[in-house]
Amino acid sequence: MRSKIIIFLLCVLLLAGFYFIGDILKNYKGTNYKIKIADYDDSNVYGYSDYFSINNGSGTITITSPINSTSWEAGNWYFIKWNSTGTIILVDIETYKGNALKYSIKNVSNTGVYYWLIDEDIEAGTDWRIKIINSDDSNQYDWSDYFEIFRRESPGLPIPGYNYYVIISLIFIFSTLAIRRMKK
Repeated sequence: MRSKIIIFLLCVLLLAGFYFIGDILKNYKGTNYKIKIADYDDSNVYGYSDYFSINNGSGTITITSPINSTSWEAGNWYFIKWNSTGTIILVDIETYKGNALKYSIKNVSNTGVYYWLIDEDIEAGTDWRIKIINSDDSNQYDWSDYFEIFRRESPGLPIPGYNYYVIISLIFIFSTLAIRRMKK
């Protein structure tokens, strides 16, 4: 009975020119819905639509990047990519290291791509994964393959003037050896 009342109310709102039906319906999924249209002045005059389904926010998600051979360097930008079917409007993107959730981004527009800047100080490893979830239905999601995030280790900082020290030391040693040979 509740669903019939809601559908009737939605039709009245639609006929009155209100267009926020998607916001109202986002919590209603299923089949066997119908619309009842009734005369405002005479409740004995009415009609029903055929049965229909509400599948708001449903579909599938398939992550296409990163894949298992992916190796991303910390401090750089990379595309997270996915394909989706159905009527998924927003997705949540979660990043895991092993089984631990490290980053979460909510309500990303379902464009199939997200440009991610990997923090420079992120922990390196080959056990990173991405999970993309339908924001309206947490039962609809996909996991990426495991992939690698690495950090380029910078070489140790040179000692200031080290090259000059080496050159001067070599000149001193060779000069000393040359002077000793000349004295003989």
